[in-house]
Amino acid sequence: MAYSVAADVDRLLGPYATTRTSTVTTVDLTTLILEIDNQINAVLQGAGVTSVPVVLGDNATFFNYLNSVSLWGSVAQTLMALFPDGTLHEFWQDKYDKALKTLRNKEDIPTQLLGGASDDVPIDTYLTQNTAEEADLGDLEGAHLFSVDNLSSEPW
Repeated sequence: MAYSVAADVDRLLGPYATTRTSTVTTVDLTTLILEIDNQINAVLQGAGVTSVPVVLGDNATFFNYLNSVSLWGSVAQTLMALFPDGTLHEFWQDKYDKALKTLRNKEDIPTQLLGGASDDVPIDTYLTQNTAEEADLGDLEGAHLFSVDNLSSEPW
């Protein structure tokens, strides 16, 4: 299942839209879209998304975001193929690259799509999320963890 379709990419390409006889044909564009979607899926799997490809029923908002990411990458690749010496693709390529970077860092992925236990908390956020709870110290409760040398000698 593709996140985007050729008609959506052609809409963004405007006057450079693909046809059956253009330099980049509609068949070529469909292949480019699948390659971009495979890149997106690989990044999602690497980030820990358990169900790849993501479908509309998993999370509609996230699916629509992936549609946009796929469009950006597909438009960039198509423009690079049409104008290999030009810079027309750079805007779309930059958007695509930034989106993949945030996905790799799990910044835009809904937590319900990530694998692992739902109560997993990154270690750097534990104390800020658990400020009201006292830690259970067990055998360490009341124990002196440091001893002091009373010999009046220099400790170093």
